[in-house]
Amino acid sequence: KAVWVAGSYANFTDIAAMLSAIRAAYDAAGLSVPFVVRRDGPNTDQAQTETLAWAKAKGITCEFHRADVDLEASAKILMSLV
Repeated sequence: KAVWVAGSYANFTDIAAMLSAIRAAYDAAGLSVPFVVRRDGPNTDQAQTETLAWAKAKGITCEFHRADVDLEASAKILMSLV
């Protein structure tokens, strides 16, 4: 089991805001499974910093991929963590 947040490059989606909401839902559900992100777009630097810090503080395995990692490669990394 794992959480995979994946998609293409976003032109108008605030990636930091989107991941903030997903992290809150993850926490509310009491999950502790690996968390893998493959997103890029506005505010991705902030999103990456915040997500990796959140995962480290909670002891959650986390990988953050941007547009330079294709979806197939990200999925393979996800599967290696499961």
